[in-house]
Amino acid sequence: MKKGRLDQILLRMGAASDEQIRKGLLRQKSRGGKLGSHLLYYRFVTEDQLVQALAEQFAVSGVRLSRCEIPEDVVKRVPVKIAEEYVALPFRFDREKGELHVAIADPEDAEALSLLRRTSGAPKIILHVAPESRILSKIASLYHGRADALSRDHVIDLPDLFEDEKEKRSARPAEAKETGEKAPPQAGILMFTGQVFLKNVLPSVFEREGVRLSVATSVDQIVEALKAAECDRVLVSEDVREEFERFLSGPGSRVAVPEATYFRTVANALLENPVPYEKMFESLLAAVRRIAGPRSAGFTGSPPYALISKEIVEVGRGLGLGRVVVDGLRIAAHLLAPPMEVENGATAPASRPGADLFGDLESSIRVARSLEFPWDIAACMQLLGTATPAGGSPAPPGEERNTLSTAAGLLALVWYRHQALPSLRGGSGGDPEALKSGLRAQAGRLAPSSVVEAYVRVLEQSIAFSGAGKDIVVVGEVDPRSSNLVLELKQHGFRVAQADDLEEARKIFLRRRPAAIVLRVDESLSAADAFCRFLREEERDADTVLFAVTQRSEPSFLLNLMDTWFSDVFTLPMNGQVVVARISRALSGREKGAGGPVGHGFSATFKDLSFVDLVQALGTGGKSVRMRIEHGSAMQADLCFRNGRIVFAECGEEKGVEVVYRVIRWQDAGTFRIEPIRSFPPENVSAPTDYILLEGSRRLDEHQAGG
Repeated sequence: MKKGRLDQILLRMGAASDEQIRKGLLRQKSRGGKLGSHLLYYRFVTEDQLVQALAEQFAVSGVRLSRCEIPEDVVKRVPVKIAEEYVALPFRFDREKGELHVAIADPEDAEALSLLRRTSGAPKIILHVAPESRILSKIASLYHGRADALSRDHVIDLPDLFEDEKEKRSARPAEAKETGEKAPPQAGILMFTGQVFLKNVLPSVFEREGVRLSVATSVDQIVEALKAAECDRVLVSEDVREEFERFLSGPGSRVAVPEATYFRTVANALLENPVPYEKMFESLLAAVRRIAGPRSAGFTGSPPYALISKEIVEVGRGLGLGRVVVDGLRIAAHLLAPPMEVENGATAPASRPGADLFGDLESSIRVARSLEFPWDIAACMQLLGTATPAGGSPAPPGEERNTLSTAAGLLALVWYRHQALPSLRGGSGGDPEALKSGLRAQAGRLAPSSVVEAYVRVLEQSIAFSGAGKDIVVVGEVDPRSSNLVLELKQHGFRVAQADDLEEARKIFLRRRPAAIVLRVDESLSAADAFCRFLREEERDADTVLFAVTQRSEPSFLLNLMDTWFSDVFTLPMNGQVVVARISRALSGREKGAGGPVGHGFSATFKDLSFVDLVQALGTGGKSVRMRIEHGSAMQADLCFRNGRIVFAECGEEKGVEVVYRVIRWQDAGTFRIEPIRSFPPENVSAPTDYILLEGSRRLDEHQAGG
């Protein structure tokens, strides 16, 4: 968490004056971006001073990128789209320690840290703060070859709308001479509009966000723009739509034109959608999942569509595929069904997928066409017809080769993994090395080698790749909609056995020990306690992970569940996807540990149980526990309670009561785990717990009021 405002730190250092800060803030208000970049633009501060201030603000080490020589192989560890979107740049890789050092404008961006971990392949990410403009300059240089693109100490200025045309024309040649070299063309956007003023405004706005935009106000300018540089998309305003369509159908169109997207005005394009894209897509995906069920009916194991979808997202991001492309692949995966074969006159799932790996592909393609998704799912699925484990990878002709073949290869490979490789069929017999070997054997067959290696990197870091037990027993009706939870578990690759009661669960356990058991606990804890003791003490089972589902939310009851052997507690109503994610995390933690019993305790989110209520319940019960809190992917805090009183608190380098105040400010954001503790660290909190809660609440009120 930030330890202060940047302007206050710079003032305290004596690096900038009040007037300079004010001028920088005014420029930031009109241009956007970070305050530090604008202070560098005016040369009010040096890079050294800004790095020092940022390091103090974020409590992480800073780096001066202008002094760094960054090897090409280090740069390639992070895809350009992630580098640009999150203003993050790898600059050093320590092979001995497996540490990738990354300069980033916002070290507290948890999503950025998570993506860097998944896509870089580095075991450990070390974040360093650096000025935003310096990072963008290096990105322009190292990824796009524009050595001087942002080498000056300023961010991009919007042009003066009333600047004299003669002055603009005379200024451009001077700029070209100053840079000394022409930047190579990069893929971007072409806009065709009758609004001439947009030509002066929008290109600089888009460039500030890392996108090259060309604005054409006539048909001739369209041709010139398409010949000058490659364009990924064409945006056409409604006022020139007829003119554009005449151009496409007329003899004057001699250049390839990407598919056009039409808009009324810029303001309408930003504001007219009443529902965000994400919600619309999730609604469509839910409908397609309904289709997937009947299409795979009759199979002993339905394809784990949710797990397939999750892997497509992770690998697709690593490959730099666009959001709509990745979402199109997720739809396509749900439209596929396993191949069928005829045995003794009866139809059954094919036991050895081959040329018909993708089942009734023609039927799937017909459904894809009917959806009219904004990316051509059908064209991607048609390429699957040429991709077999013994044949060649899909490779369309023309300009669509890169994106479409990469996308089709990814879809083919992930589907093959779940349909044809025996080491991925669940259970505890999986062989990760055999899996990697099986996938790499498909390089150049089902998918390009770059796709294969990206997939392997994701699997090596994923929970699903851990190779241990996938069997789960669900006891009783854990939820009136428990079928949703069971279906969600199956969709994520788990094998689920349902038991009506604890007695039946015992019999299932004795026949085949599962990886986990989920049971409902609402009233007396005695039956659940007896069942857990049967597993742990009589059967000496140290591996099966136990989960409780309850409709009760009293902190005292949830804390008492901690003494009944449960690893996690889910309160009703519950989100099936969230529950599956937490079950997967718990199993992964068991598999990565050194063995032994899963510790007593429970995990939950602060949305389920507020921090203040939890602390008060611990105090009332006189509990001695350790509370481990995660706030996003980058912030973690440890609190220790002795007989219900907070005696220790730590968050990174910060220790003591200030850590508790920070956790209170997090409010309902974050998750926690509570475990019994016998050995305590040295105490660093002496204030009474009631006083800490009152003072923390007061500070929270001031923070929310802007004080």
